[in-house]
Amino acid sequence: VTGVQTCALPIFTTDTAMDLSPVELKGNATIGSGSGTITIASVTKSTGSTLTLGTGGQTGGVTVTGGIGLGGLNTAVAGFSVTLQGTTTVANAATFSNTGGVNLGDGGDVFTFTGGVTSTASTTTINGSVDTTNTNATFGDIVLASDVTIDTGTGAGNIGIAGITGATNALTLISG
Repeated sequence: VTGVQTCALPIFTTDTAMDLSPVELKGNATIGSGSGTITIASVTKSTGSTLTLGTGGQTGGVTVTGGIGLGGLNTAVAGFSVTLQGTTTVANAATFSNTGGVNLGDGGDVFTFTGGVTSTASTTTINGSVDTTNTNATFGDIVLASDVTIDTGTGAGNIGIAGITGATNALTLISG
């Protein structure tokens, strides 16, 4: 699909790959595909929109190749992977519940989860920096794909990490 896609409804395919041009949300939306892969050029929002990636039972991976600007971001509880590339800003909490892995960045990307971020259902690979605004950043196991900074600001934000691999890369932790 070419051109900017505007949506406020669920977008689903059944086991078929989906390739979307930039998506602009006009309300809360879900994008899911069964076993088909989903590739999205970028996602932007009207104020307060939340995007849910995937549906229950989904196995096809989801990749957003450009930036994201959203009110909220969630993933379904299912065995698919999520890859976010490009500068990302999520105003509210982001929760990654998918169990097929989370990949944040493709080199130097900045991920700002103002309301905090939770990614404990699977391994999270980070190739950039993760920032919150005085809110928690909670991860299960992480893989450092480059030098990584996780910064929760100078206020009440805490950082939780179950395990770390990628020892040849530096990890900088900043919390209030």
